[in-house]
Amino acid sequence: MSWLARVGVGFGVVMFSVANASAENYYVSPSGNDSNTGVSEGQAWQSISKVNGKNFQPGDQVLLKYGGRWGDTVDLSKENGGAGSPIVLSAYGDPSQGLPVVKGVTANYASYVTISNVEVDGQGAGRIDASYGANNIFIYKVVVHNTSDNAVRFFGPSYSNIVMSSLIYDVGGTNDAITIHAVNWGSSPTQAGYSYWIVDNDIIGSGNMEDLVDVGPDENQTTGNLVMDIKIYGNRLQCESVPGVSSATGTANFGLNSGHLGDGFWVVGNTVTGCKNAGLQIQNSAGEGRRKGVQLSGNVVFRAGTDPKNSVIVNAEDFVVSNNTVVRHEFGDRSALFVSGYGKRGQLVKNLFSIDSSLGTNTRWVSATDVVATAFSVIEGNHLADISGAPLTPQIDGVTVTSLRSIGMEQTGSSGAILPVKMPSGKTDPRSWGKDFLSYFVPNSAWSQCADDQTPGALDCKGRRLGLELKPLAVVSGDGFGWKGNEMVQAFVANLTSVNAPVVPSLPPAAFKVE
Repeated sequence: MSWLARVGVGFGVVMFSVANASAENYYVSPSGNDSNTGVSEGQAWQSISKVNGKNFQPGDQVLLKYGGRWGDTVDLSKENGGAGSPIVLSAYGDPSQGLPVVKGVTANYASYVTISNVEVDGQGAGRIDASYGANNIFIYKVVVHNTSDNAVRFFGPSYSNIVMSSLIYDVGGTNDAITIHAVNWGSSPTQAGYSYWIVDNDIIGSGNMEDLVDVGPDENQTTGNLVMDIKIYGNRLQCESVPGVSSATGTANFGLNSGHLGDGFWVVGNTVTGCKNAGLQIQNSAGEGRRKGVQLSGNVVFRAGTDPKNSVIVNAEDFVVSNNTVVRHEFGDRSALFVSGYGKRGQLVKNLFSIDSSLGTNTRWVSATDVVATAFSVIEGNHLADISGAPLTPQIDGVTVTSLRSIGMEQTGSSGAILPVKMPSGKTDPRSWGKDFLSYFVPNSAWSQCADDQTPGALDCKGRRLGLELKPLAVVSGDGFGWKGNEMVQAFVANLTSVNAPVVPSLPPAAFKVE
């Protein structure tokens, strides 16, 4: 269930109004006939090839019958809707019959196209593809699975696109569930694109997959805005295949991986688990000044870095890491948060890091290539928990135990201390990560940090999710917030950040059993 349903927004079956009075609805049914006009349910077309042979006008809607199945790819390439009157691919009929199924949807070189309420069974080669300058593509409430590589692909300088409230799983090959990527890697590369919202999606990984979400500009390109204004917001990322859901098996490397260079990233309010490598990685490997402006906040990351690797990696200049809960109780020898390479002028504020230092002498809450103090210009209000019960030890690079409090680090680790959070175990469907599940990460009400409103971590002691408000980034032009997305995205964000945001019940962890 998406956050939209959990918080009561619940857009349900999307009904799109159009500004173009001459727009038509075209119906497609397995029991239709390609000799029909297509403009009513009784005159439905039968084949996808009939759709692919039609040039659509702004506001036109192509509606596939619920329960129908076609073994072809819908081709909307070079189709151009308009602001307020997109070309729409969606469904009609009885939703209880199941989403209409196609092999794929292509919208390369297209603009103002909405794809909603369809299932893409890639049959190996199919996917949703919106590349090569595609813009204002809105992918909403779709299911994509059984693809050989990238399930939802944005290649080459595409921009102002949204993937929202969708389910992706069983991605084969060695690629990604959602990818925003440069083309011609290493040789005359294109730009990767800019202004994206990846919001409120459930993504399940499997073996051989690289990343659930990949933002991949080319490190060999040295000029231009290679990738910027990317918002990864409120997603549920399960790197492990889930029995009963996945046909594939195994574990993906990263939940989110954005490598090389780029400016202006918001990674906010995501829940991530099970990844072999980092759950979240914003990584610059392209040199000084090549990644600036990152907000990493309100995320819950647990059981990530199982290889073992670091759970969260940030490598940027002018970045903020705030109100995250990172729980690392099963895998030692690495850090809950690692800041590498060119990390400069960071702010580390009100995070909760929980580790088990008994798993190895190099198991740390926070570490950096040099020392923590040189990577961060502000450190305050963080809490460090150690479930080993051992006496407090300096599990932060370059910082002594006695000076932790002076730089904004409080510790829980002595025998008998009240630990703020525990951790669920087992592989779970991310669609089940509702209030009961998140109650694992609601701090114990007896925890000393519950005494005021400055609780470290992604959830406060009353169960309210923290860190969800987007902050302006100086590297993004205008007001620093970048592209605000469409009305649905704006409503989703406004609802989660309002004073009426949902409260997660403070249930004891034992009250919720993970199968």
